[in-house]
Amino acid sequence: MTAFATTGSKKLGQDEYENLIAALGQNNLQLSRMFNRPWKRFEGTTDSNTAAASSPIVSLSDEGIEFPADTERLITVAVMAANGSNRFTFVTQQRVLGGTNPTLVGPEQYLTDCEAVLSTVLGSSGTTTTETAALCKQPAWWDGSAPAVGAFSSGLATAYFLGGTGSPALPCRGIIPLGGHFSHATSSIANSRLVALHNPTVATSSLDIAIADLATPSASSADGTLTLRARVLPPVHCPVLIDTGATPDEVFLGALGISSDVVTWVVDVFLGDPLKIALA
Repeated sequence: MTAFATTGSKKLGQDEYENLIAALGQNNLQLSRMFNRPWKRFEGTTDSNTAAASSPIVSLSDEGIEFPADTERLITVAVMAANGSNRFTFVTQQRVLGGTNPTLVGPEQYLTDCEAVLSTVLGSSGTTTTETAALCKQPAWWDGSAPAVGAFSSGLATAYFLGGTGSPALPCRGIIPLGGHFSHATSSIANSRLVALHNPTVATSSLDIAIADLATPSASSADGTLTLRARVLPPVHCPVLIDTGATPDEVFLGALGISSDVVTWVVDVFLGDPLKIALA
């Protein structure tokens, strides 16, 4: 098995929908939007990191979802995925421009906060670290440990934004440094430090840190507070994609799992109305 293996899909509240359909003459898609319910829920598993484009969950086009010319439809995807004791929960949105061959409009947007913050107190000339739990924050999609950092040596250390210190290695799909700041209780040039972030590593969700003394770059690190920020994307992904191999092109959802490991998925799909506005 190298792609998404479905264990079922369903229109939520099917019995209630059928009763309302009979009473109101509506259809399921209209009713799901009316009550802010998913159009459909999909459940399944993956056991590899097969590219999402090669691991389809559902073709919206095959399901009869239309993308009329010159309209935009907003697709919202709510994911809960589990891998062992790890759980990843996030929501994304993607706009689709309709036409004979629909196209994606703009980037995929994460509605779930992907920013991680690490705040640690450096002691013993910067060789020891003590995380400030109240100020550390893991990405909102992650229910595991908060970020942590190993001990500094010659001004160098590694920060792990999904917790731990690299064992076990907790992967992400992407990590982007957003900045680092050093603060000392006494403001002076001698107590100032330059913080640089290097080597973003998805296999361990980590960044390497270098701290340099502005006045004497080779000096040891000072005591103080180090704050780091990074954007960390979940290791699993459920994007809206276009199948250009079909005729006409089709809109579908894919599932990117974790290499050589089982991921269990629950995916709710919300469909907005196709909106049309005249362009000059």
